[in-house]
Amino acid sequence: MKEDKKKAKEGRREDRRKESESKWGTRITVISVIALILAVGLYFFVQGYVKNPNRTAAKAAESAFRSTYNVKYEEFVKSTIYNDKCQKHLHMEVFDELEEIEALFKTMQGETDAYEMKVKNTKVTEYGSDEEMYAKLISLLKMKNVETDTKKIDRAAVAEIQYRLSYADGEDSEEGTETYYVFRVDGKWYCHPMLSMMDE
Repeated sequence: MKEDKKKAKEGRREDRRKESESKWGTRITVISVIALILAVGLYFFVQGYVKNPNRTAAKAAESAFRSTYNVKYEEFVKSTIYNDKCQKHLHMEVFDELEEIEALFKTMQGETDAYEMKVKNTKVTEYGSDEEMYAKLISLLKMKNVETDTKKIDRAAVAEIQYRLSYADGEDSEEGTETYYVFRVDGKWYCHPMLSMMDE
């Protein structure tokens, strides 16, 4: 009889141990799933928001600048008016122009080892649709791309990028400023790297 009670007690203890292990296993699985969901969410937040070159005029201009000198065609397209989403809103005809740009990027491959371009500072001045400079930039855009539908553009900006150019041999370096014109199209910023006040 005592032996039976002892076995029953040990059986109950074993059952509690297995139940406790099962609960811990479930908790660990739930925690792992939550951690995975948070990691994926954080990745998409960083990629879609923090690293998004279309989030601000400065980011769009800097991305266009860096991708040009680092010869990264896909990044260049993403941050400029050649972006598919931007093209849909503006109804621009840039297929031939984009083909030429892609060909130029291909010929520039391999040249980036000779120098390094660093952005030192970017100064951005934004203009609303009621300002004279906005009208001037829209006029420049229309002059360069006559067919453009500008209704979705609600802001324009001038971005002055201060850079430092260093050559690989370490002997020479220079500093300068490049000016880029940026447009906010349907809430996102896109740089027009081919625009210049010289076009007036």
